[in-house]
Amino acid sequence: MRVAIIGAGLSGLAAAKTLKALDHEVRVFEKASHVGGRCSTRVIDEFVFDTGASSFAPRGRELEPVMLTTLDTSDLCVVEKPVYMHESLRLSPGDPIKNRMTRYCYSPGNQKLPELLAEDLDVQLDTHIEHLEFTGSTYQIVGETFDAAILTQPAPQALELLETAGIDRPLGFCKFRSCLAVSVGYKMELDDVPYHALIE
Repeated sequence: MRVAIIGAGLSGLAAAKTLKALDHEVRVFEKASHVGGRCSTRVIDEFVFDTGASSFAPRGRELEPVMLTTLDTSDLCVVEKPVYMHESLRLSPGDPIKNRMTRYCYSPGNQKLPELLAEDLDVQLDTHIEHLEFTGSTYQIVGETFDAAILTQPAPQALELLETAGIDRPLGFCKFRSCLAVSVGYKMELDDVPYHALIE
């Protein structure tokens, strides 16, 4: 089966990797110039900012063996515990239940994970899919024919794309709240601190 996947975020790449392992022909379309979607890293001077996922806690699920045995682990780091909380000008070692979970990150930035997932996949970057054509049995996407299509964008965007193919799905109720994230880097030496990370 030939499958098109719209979106090269973690869910799209995971779907592509799974289908490829089952011997399906898969092509991933991504509108950005890089893979990762919301799992994104920015580097400014010597500072590395993970603007999406700040760590990964696979909790023994399917992602864990992929991260630990399938993919290259040379840049993989275990987040040292505890992860401290900063609240009302006080520091505390955070939620003891959450601190039990093993968390991982990548030293060059967490965008490394989607880059590793994409290494053996057919990913077409800088390709914004604005229209799907559904014939009843196949999908026409940028002039190519696919037996199936998987949409991995946020639901409102997926709904817009499905509507271009005349496909009605009950996704209109899905809403997203905007979020403002601020990344700050300080060019100063820190004294020894008892935590790997401090969460506001």
